Amino acid sequence: MTGRRLWSCLCAAVTAETLFWLYTLNYVSRHANPRGDGTEWMAEVPLTIVFLGGVLPAVFLCIFGWWSPRATKIGTVFAATSGALDLVFWM
Repeated sequence: MTGRRLWSCLCAAVTAETLFWLYTLNYVSRHANPRGDGTEWMAEVPLTIVFLGGVLPAVFLCIFGWWSPRATKIGTVFAATSGALDLVFWM
């Protein structure tokens, strides 16, 4: 895969991961029990850790990856790992 195409895939993956995290925040807020104790929000803890530890570094590598093929490859690994972890935690 060429560097430009890999960078485009990285940007698409980072965007999808960010939108998924925002979707989960919205989903939990809409389905939380208004009179409950708030344990529904515990589902967001692992997803937020994945976002902060995997997606956010991939965002920075995506921003700087347009000129560095190595940053693009590392960012792609971060984004793929984050996507897999999000699937595991969401299921």
